[in-house]
Amino acid sequence: MPSVVDEGYTSYATTLTQSGGLMAEKRLVTLSTMATYMLSDFIDPDRQERDQLARTLLQPQPGDAAEVFTEEMAVHLEPRYQALWNSQPMAPGPSRPGQTQLSIVATWSQDLAEASDQPGFLTGLAPHLKPGFAWFSWRYHKPGEVVGNAFEGLVWLGSKWAWFPRALRVAQMPEAH
Repeated sequence: MPSVVDEGYTSYATTLTQSGGLMAEKRLVTLSTMATYMLSDFIDPDRQERDQLARTLLQPQPGDAAEVFTEEMAVHLEPRYQALWNSQPMAPGPSRPGQTQLSIVATWSQDLAEASDQPGFLTGLAPHLKPGFAWFSWRYHKPGEVVGNAFEGLVWLGSKWAWFPRALRVAQMPEAH
């Protein structure tokens, strides 16, 4: 069941788990608020430091994939994400002027398979995820519009964020040598 909170400048939708109870729901809302504030830093389309900010706040470190993915998937992802982050800009943000609103959907990893409000790239990951982690998709859009620049694959690791965009596609990429 989605719960939507609109705070004017930003808004977020949170998928609340039915299996985790009230404490899990409250924790997911808290993490969504944290993600909203952090991802709001990427809204200004004129920011020259957007890529550096992404590398500082979102770039997965060695061992992060193994923390949230099954062992088999983590082995495929870790070297590929390392190569991806080292070879191109990885900054999320608005793609058009006026996209000043941020919408977030958060779901516990164990609930992703049934999450109808999450993108397919994320729900398809469900069999490859360890339980107990909050996963996020988000988009930057113009006020009053629902279409915008969409992203997925953000996860809270307990003390930091890691962004694994399009993990199923990345897992199929050839490994860089």
